[in-house]
Amino acid sequence: MYMKLKLSILFFVYSLITVAQHNFVLNGVCSKNANSKNIYLTYQVNGKGITKSAQIYNNKFVFKGELDFLTKAIICTDPKFHMTALNSKVFYLESGTMNIKLDYGDLNSIVINGSKANAEFYSLQNATETE
Repeated sequence: MYMKLKLSILFFVYSLITVAQHNFVLNGVCSKNANSKNIYLTYQVNGKGITKSAQIYNNKFVFKGELDFLTKAIICTDPKFHMTALNSKVFYLESGTMNIKLDYGDLNSIVINGSKANAEFYSLQNATETE
């Protein structure tokens, strides 16, 4: 009986952990020729920093992963994340499929579709800049 209780608790905890994580896909398109270059993404899950890289092929790249909930992320063209206004951009990563269009030489012109959080974030950011 004690063993059944332990197994039930273990199964319950495992199901909570697996249900809490959601997949994301970030499909990217570069507006200029950036073939064979790399692009980098960093974000946190459960307080642990995750950094991924993707090679651009036919001006396209893809990042896939799991997150627990909406999280701040940075996309950058510098592998060491020496961030400037042109080579990096902060945005919000959320579960589901997001599409991103960017100019490899100027990430400030990034356009993100499929993300309600980013639409609200950029709307708020633009409103505060115009005041």
